Amino acid sequence: MGPIHRNLPIGIRKRPKEGMDVQVTKPPSIKKRPKKLSRPGARCCTLIINKNIVKCGRVKCRRHGPRGPRGPRGPAGPPGPPPPCGMPSCRWVESPNDPCYSPSTQAYYQTVRYRADGFAPFGPFAFYKMWYDFASTGGIAVASSANGINWTFRAYVTGLISTSRHSRILFDPDGFGMGVPYRIWYWDSAYLYVDDATVLRMLRTANSVDGINWTNDTPLTQDTAPPLLTPFPAYNRGSYGPADVLYFPDNPPVLDPVKAFNNRYVMYYNITDGSTEQLALAVSVDGVFWRKAGPLAVLPTGSSGSWDENYATEHAVVLA
Repeated sequence: MGPIHRNLPIGIRKRPKEGMDVQVTKPPSIKKRPKKLSRPGARCCTLIINKNIVKCGRVKCRRHGPRGPRGPRGPAGPPGPPPPCGMPSCRWVESPNDPCYSPSTQAYYQTVRYRADGFAPFGPFAFYKMWYDFASTGGIAVASSANGINWTFRAYVTGLISTSRHSRILFDPDGFGMGVPYRIWYWDSAYLYVDDATVLRMLRTANSVDGINWTNDTPLTQDTAPPLLTPFPAYNRGSYGPADVLYFPDNPPVLDPVKAFNNRYVMYYNITDGSTEQLALAVSVDGVFWRKAGPLAVLPTGSSGSWDENYATEHAVVLA
């Protein structure tokens, strides 16, 4: 009978039976006897070979003394600053002071403006100013802030129609060429649908020196070809007011209905047929007389069943 090869655990050998030639070999994957352990907390050495546990005896370890209990985990550090907006990884972080402004009245449909000079010397000094609706029946108020988080009520505006809502305000220290640093465009909520070919009673504008007291409140007018709003049964027979107004003082005082941003004033405004709302675009030289630009709606409603199938409105435009 030839030799019999058996793979046995290290250190274990059997006495061969009489008449048998037994050769014991180590498994190829098993190396030398493990070295003495020196890491803290080591107790004994155990090998696992082919799912069989083989103890190789207790080994000597360095003594490090008993390990104390683990202390509680410290508080998490503050999150790093978010990437600046305009970058692909831009993210918004909600302020812990939520809500950051909670007046005794309502506060919605706001316009917020910032000036590093605090709007000086035009009106109360503040780095941030906010105009907002304070009642569903009409009325606009002003609040101010030093940091854009903590706000203080300033005043209810004067000089506007009592049913004024949905305002958009621009500030120009050079006075828009008229000597007044503030201009407002808003919705007169007493009107919704157009009833005149040239006068838009629901869209109005006014001027101010301090952003609180307004003068020269007047309705907007429109070019009849093409008009901003068209009487019933048109898709754009009504409006809930301006969505945003942009001002480019260096552009020439000439209407350019083809290239909207070649004009001094550009307005995104709400259009409605009574059941849906969309956004359209208009341009102006003086901010009072307007002409429609762009397609029927530059931001139309979505397809049936989509989240914006009925409403695509109330937005702000940021130019980079």
